[in-house]
Amino acid sequence: ERFTDEKFDQLMTAWLDERAQGPEASPVLDAALARTSRTRPIPGWLLPERWIPMQLTARLQPVPRLAPILLLIALLLALAVTIFVVGSQRHLPPPFGLAAPGSLAFVADGHIWMANPDGSGRVQLTSAQRLDAFPVFSRDGTKIAFKRLPEPNSIPNWQEWGDVVVADVDGRNPIVLDPMVHSPSPMSWSGDGRFIVYARTLGTVDQVFIAATDGSSTRPVTSGAESNWGPTLSPDGRTIAYVKDYSGYSVIFVIQVDGTGERQITKVRIDAFDMAEWSPDATTLLFGAGKAEEGREDLFTVRLDGKPEQRIIGNPGNDSGPTWSPDGRRIAYLNTLVGGKTRVIVALPDGSGPHPISDPGNWSYPFWSPDARHVLAVDGRLDGGQPIVAILDSLGQSPASSFALPGAPGDGPEPMAWQRRAAP
Repeated sequence: ERFTDEKFDQLMTAWLDERAQGPEASPVLDAALARTSRTRPIPGWLLPERWIPMQLTARLQPVPRLAPILLLIALLLALAVTIFVVGSQRHLPPPFGLAAPGSLAFVADGHIWMANPDGSGRVQLTSAQRLDAFPVFSRDGTKIAFKRLPEPNSIPNWQEWGDVVVADVDGRNPIVLDPMVHSPSPMSWSGDGRFIVYARTLGTVDQVFIAATDGSSTRPVTSGAESNWGPTLSPDGRTIAYVKDYSGYSVIFVIQVDGTGERQITKVRIDAFDMAEWSPDATTLLFGAGKAEEGREDLFTVRLDGKPEQRIIGNPGNDSGPTWSPDGRRIAYLNTLVGGKTRVIVALPDGSGPHPISDPGNWSYPFWSPDARHVLAVDGRLDGGQPIVAILDSLGQSPASSFALPGAPGDGPEPMAWQRRAAP
């Protein structure tokens, strides 16, 4: 009869019970204990599991090797460290497109201040004896560039001179990129924050310069007998657009950041020019321009494909100061009415669908909030001698919030800046 595991267990149990109850039980137990106390453990290779057929034994579990375990532990530790480091770093917004609104930067009493968009939480960033102007945030909101003037009356026409400076967003660690230069323009940041471009007088004409924001290098990009001014760096960081002045008229040129590939992109000779601004996708330039015989300024767009510029808005009054929304879906600009009052207008990029978002006043310097929900503009109507900053709803559906700029009464408004932050 073939024994199964169950039958074998039953026979062994019965035999052991019988032996345990007989007169031989005690001598057998004593002998077994005495023998086992003197016997070495059986080697592992003689264990029954090594030679009994596998179907009669429990399935052996493979013993994992040590190296793969250690590798897995190392990978998990590396992942944990990466998550900790990334999580502990400040999350930054993308260089272009929509972002969360941060602080406002403005000039008061000759120094740069920051405040919340409602005017609260004012903090003075710069406090040097010299005066500061033209604050511009880097695209990630961590740095700020500005112009620092020399000591008052230290040189003739001292307001036209100044240092090009970059500092941390709290005003600390300032780096002078270009000291004591004539007529430095507002700065345009590269998307990665490594460079700024600006114009300054070199000899008798303005030229475009590019500077590394760590202070390691500063060099001219343009040259020649004509003035080149109003530079703005494309979102992809490759191309600079600027205005070139000839005798009696101006046109827009573009050039690569290394100084190559200079070419004219506007066709019409223009007498008056607003500084151009790139669309967020780096395909189109938006600008205001006018001809003396027409007696007004209109809005234009031009692409880099060689086609002529397109007039998108032309009214009897002036239309000026155009600026793209961060998502590129709308533009904002100033419209001058008969009598000289201005209002802030929002329209589609082709100029269609214009609608005012402010009452007529003395508006200037419109620009978009980083989330494209509002347009900030400065109203020259004074409140106790101070310019009024208004945050206008871009759809014109809610009242504007506003606050008075601090500073000495009678100070004229200067361009402001709105910091971009990462969405929470």
